[in-house]
Order: sequence, then structure tokens, then C-alpha cells
Amino acid sequence: MLQQRIGQFEFLDLVGNPEQVKRQIVALARAGVDGHTLIDEGSRGTPFPLISRVDQQHLEHGRATYRSYCELIGSEPVELVWQDLDMTLESFQVAVLNVVQRNLHALAWGSAGGLHPPSLAWLECEWTLLAVATETT
Repeated sequence: MLQQRIGQFEFLDLVGNPEQVKRQIVALARAGVDGHTLIDEGSRGTPFPLISRVDQQHLEHGRATYRSYCELIGSEPVELVWQDLDMTLESFQVAVLNVVQRNLHALAWGSAGGLHPPSLAWLECEWTLLAVATETT
């Protein structure tokens, strides 16, 4: 199973594609003037979404987990491991801008597998993350 993690929270799946810190270029043009000018605004991240999916022991556990996710909003940047790739190796961590619960439901038949057995509930959340450069040595 691939490792998937935002901060200390592990997931069975993280759907989406992280955006790294990169140069931001803006094209400026004025009416009546031919051509355009490119302005380099420096390097920074742009917000990107990821969908997390994870089993839960029961619905109450899922709701408590979601509240714990929300505590990351506005906190210090955290590590992101996506598809077994540690983004700190790409010189960035992520700031959590928002977390929205998309789905929390009971599973008709529990599962012995997953991260939180017995898996009697399922939690999906949409995260809005922002890549923040880490210092390189």
C-alpha cells in the first residue's frame, strides 16, 4: 500500500496532484499598445485541492477525525507524502488553507483491513493546500 499523509494524518488514498513552488509570471498588456511585458513575481506556491479517503472505526470517530484535520488550518506548514513521494525531498511542505468534509457514512459491512479497523465508517475530505518552500542546505 502506498504511503499517503498530510502532517500526522495517514490516508488510504489522496486523489489529485500537488503543485510545487515555482516561478509565477504575469503577462501585462495595455490597450492600443502592441506587444506585452512579462513580470516575474517570484517563486511561490498556488493553492491546489487533494481529496483524502480513509476508513474510520465508526461515525463518531470519523467526525472527531475531521475536527482534528480542521485544527491544521492556518497552522505551521506540514509534510505531504503523496503516492509514496515525500514532498520535502522536492523542497516544500504544505500549509492547510481549508478542509471540507465531502462524505462520512457508515459501511454496511465492516472491514478487517484499512488503517482503523474495525472499519465501520468511511471519511472523505477535500483539502485546499498551498506549497511553502523549505530551506535547502
